[in-house]
Amino acid sequence: MLVLFDRQQVIEILRSVTPQHLLRDLEAGHVGTSLSQQQRQEFHQLLQDWVRRALGMVTLRDALKVDPTRGRRVYDLLCQAFTVGQYPLSPTLAQQMGLPAGVVFEPQELRTRPSLPTHLPQRDPGSAQTETPAPLSELDLPAVLAQADAANLALAYVPADQEASYPWPEHLDSLLPPPLTPDQAPHPPAPRDPLHPSSPPPLAGEERGVRSL
Repeated sequence: MLVLFDRQQVIEILRSVTPQHLLRDLEAGHVGTSLSQQQRQEFHQLLQDWVRRALGMVTLRDALKVDPTRGRRVYDLLCQAFTVGQYPLSPTLAQQMGLPAGVVFEPQELRTRPSLPTHLPQRDPGSAQTETPAPLSELDLPAVLAQADAANLALAYVPADQEASYPWPEHLDSLLPPPLTPDQAPHPPAPRDPLHPSSPPPLAGEERGVRSL
């Protein structure tokens, strides 16, 4: 299966969103609407497990590193939630095109692959988990690649015998949270009177022993 997904958005979520925040968005219907009910329930349970294990307030990137067993499935479901298209692709054709599993491709890379087919049958992402999903129509593959180019989407080959195993981000260690803006940066505490450490800090415009009017 050839999948077309918004990898940039997935990576940004990994580095800047917490499991607790993602869980709230999932419950509110802000994310995961393209997943099946069973997938949403599984996604909800995995995120809830992290919240209960005190991983709710770390970034998703950190949660993936601490708990890679659950993390693999969370990452797959997150990628599926941001998948735009899924196209049946046999292992033989994938081999002819030079598409190994577990690798993310940019549209331009696919254009240079040998034996690039002209058309691929389209599969509705919402029906990906049904027993016999029927192709809906014939799609022009170059047009799909043009769509990926226009929307900054990535592609990956996922073998049919693997349950939506999207390529794991190799640069997970470097996915640090974005730097804080000046408004977000923590401010140092106001100085306290060394002679009276338990007293409250002086008010703005107030010096020790002198109160402004």
